Amino acid sequence: AAVSGADHDDRRLWLIMGTTCEVRLRTDDARAARRAFDAAYRELALVDSLMSLYRPSSELSRLNRTAANGMVTLSQPTWDVFEASMEVAGKSDGAFDVTVKPLMDLWGFHRRAAHRPGPTQVDSVMSLVGWTKLAVDVERRGVTFGTAGMALDFGGIAKGYALDRAIGAIESVGIENALIDLGGNIVARGSIHSGAVGWPVAIRDPGQPDSILTAVRLVNEAVASSGGYEKFVVLDGVTVGHILDVRRGEPVTGVLGTAVLAPQAMLADALSTTLFVLGPEAIDWLTRRYPAAEAMVMLASPAGAGGKSFYSHASRDRFDCDFRERLPVPAVTIFTRFLPVECGPRGPAPLYSASRNAAVGLVTRTVFPATGEEALPRSRPARGRGRPSSSPSGFHHGSDDVMERPRPTRSSKSTV
Repeated sequence: AAVSGADHDDRRLWLIMGTTCEVRLRTDDARAARRAFDAAYRELALVDSLMSLYRPSSELSRLNRTAANGMVTLSQPTWDVFEASMEVAGKSDGAFDVTVKPLMDLWGFHRRAAHRPGPTQVDSVMSLVGWTKLAVDVERRGVTFGTAGMALDFGGIAKGYALDRAIGAIESVGIENALIDLGGNIVARGSIHSGAVGWPVAIRDPGQPDSILTAVRLVNEAVASSGGYEKFVVLDGVTVGHILDVRRGEPVTGVLGTAVLAPQAMLADALSTTLFVLGPEAIDWLTRRYPAAEAMVMLASPAGAGGKSFYSHASRDRFDCDFRERLPVPAVTIFTRFLPVECGPRGPAPLYSASRNAAVGLVTRTVFPATGEEALPRSRPARGRGRPSSSPSGFHHGSDDVMERPRPTRSSKSTV
């Protein structure tokens, strides 16, 4: 790990919840750092085990199998996510709705075999969708489905919840400066280095994913994005993203991407999906209902390239960070939507990307300095040591590839 004065920049890169996760800590206490990494991983693994759609034994899978037959009592973590989902669903008039799973299955996004269903099929499945069809017992944390065939999908909110738990675990061991990037959703505490304000993060252009649109400095808060540019299919010659408008039963079109800043990662996660469905007209609604949140929406142009961006009032100053011009990024597989970058008099620091090879469980991290190129060593899962290998789950914002879970690794060089 790189050292600047007394600051040790320590990192771990994992595959979990169907996506990549990088944890960065700035501390001079190596023992506390190890405890923090372990604690953060435990929280991520807990949420994965409870809320994965790809684990038959998960609590969410059990709920989906049995809640039509009677009330299912949820654990506190799963209830926390469910309760937050219902709140956002109510405030958004159903634009955010975790009962989306039957529609996701119909369109084939969970099976990675998407197809365009006919109107009759959509109408039939729409009878299985709708958050108001759920019977909820708040005192007993109970949920009952109103009709057989209903099912929940926490893909638009669970990663944010996992981040909130993980960053809380890191803080509990005394680490004050940390950043966690889980598949493009980021939460940060403290600062990137002594004397800095927060953690600068560059945001990719959803219309041109190999370029940077803008940047934001996270100060004890979270940022999340939604977009169809990382998981999409081409149906009848038309590119279709995986985010569905539950009210219409069809994928959202016209919106390239959204980004939301909020005090909690779970809120940012849910609101970025909500705003993607509602479009820029909902920005004022969002900031009225959630005064602590800021947002950005980018629309597609008629020609299909990057279009116009819309911002909430205060976020025009937030989404800047002296990083106005586009910075090309090499055409590599980038699984994070947000790239840590240092803005200031020295200019942008190196960007990094994370790519993976599902066949061999290989994780590769590559650094792209502002001048020249330099690659970090590849890190393979340790054989016969560490946590047992298993297949991580997948949420619909990530991937459902079956891969080894790597042993946490330490990068040999800092990206900033």
